[in-house]
Amino acid sequence: MNSAYNPFFIVGCPRSGTTLLQVLLDSHPHVCIPPESFIFTRFSDIFQTYGDLQDSKNLKMLIEDLLTDERIKEWKIQASPSEVLNSVPESSVQGAITALFETYARQEKKSFWGDKTPQHTFNLDEIKKVFPEAKIIHLVRDGRDVAESLNRVYLGPKSIYKIAKYWNAYISAFREFKKNHCEKDFIEIQYEDLTIDPNTQVQRIFSFLNIDATEINFQQAKNTDRKEQYHGMAIHHQAVTEPVSRKKVGVFKTTFSERQIAIFETIAGDSLEAYGYPLVSSKTVEVGPFERIKFFWQDYVVRYARKFLGVKSFLLLLEQLRLAIQLQIRKFLRSFRY
Repeated sequence: MNSAYNPFFIVGCPRSGTTLLQVLLDSHPHVCIPPESFIFTRFSDIFQTYGDLQDSKNLKMLIEDLLTDERIKEWKIQASPSEVLNSVPESSVQGAITALFETYARQEKKSFWGDKTPQHTFNLDEIKKVFPEAKIIHLVRDGRDVAESLNRVYLGPKSIYKIAKYWNAYISAFREFKKNHCEKDFIEIQYEDLTIDPNTQVQRIFSFLNIDATEINFQQAKNTDRKEQYHGMAIHHQAVTEPVSRKKVGVFKTTFSERQIAIFETIAGDSLEAYGYPLVSSKTVEVGPFERIKFFWQDYVVRYARKFLGVKSFLLLLEQLRLAIQLQIRKFLRSFRY
């Protein structure tokens, strides 16, 4: 496998186990997956504003912007823009991104690179346009268990109504992607299967990627340092340092009321059944105006109040604002250069 032309991208709804899968794959001695890049969510609509990348000034400008992006700065790349520019395999968006990931991989003394950014689920067409040979790994988890997880953490929607729409949007986006791409381009792994037999599922993935998996060391994946490497704010990902377990499979049944489950299944039932998750509610329900007000309150008042009142959650809010501000400033400046 040539890492320059066959990178892989792990996608899936947040809280579906993508970080766990990232740690397991990264435990291979030759495979490197940096912290979430968000490259396509943050750069896709401005790539064209850098002009002709055959011009080294334009290409260097793109590389400088990539290296100074708040998401990429988390990688702690020890290389200057000129050094990254000198390693670009071709003067293109693909070349710039490849050089960035390969620089990080060399820093980690690894050969192959991949990306894990769940939000790239909505950028798969752009990814395949830039990397036609890219391999896509889609991790799917029962949306009702995703809802239980999202309901506990600081980020993301909080009402069962909003979470159902959120999860369904991710699943629908990938189902649409599947319609227009060959099966050789992607593999789908279900979180529940990963918890039953992680070895078999990881072997499936490496076979799909044409990477020899005989050297993989799952013990490395349990090292507590990995948690901090992938997420500075690791409070949402404590499970990645624990043994793979099925204790969270089906947890929604004891967490949500019958009404909440029925609402979720009314909204996302087709997507649940498409991936073999049986419905437990025998009826569809209507969400009335008073319930909508309650859900709005949960999603847009209580959710943000928690962020302001808690120290850790407030820091997460500041991080989100910082990321959003940098993105808007970059787009504003690029509009003038373009």
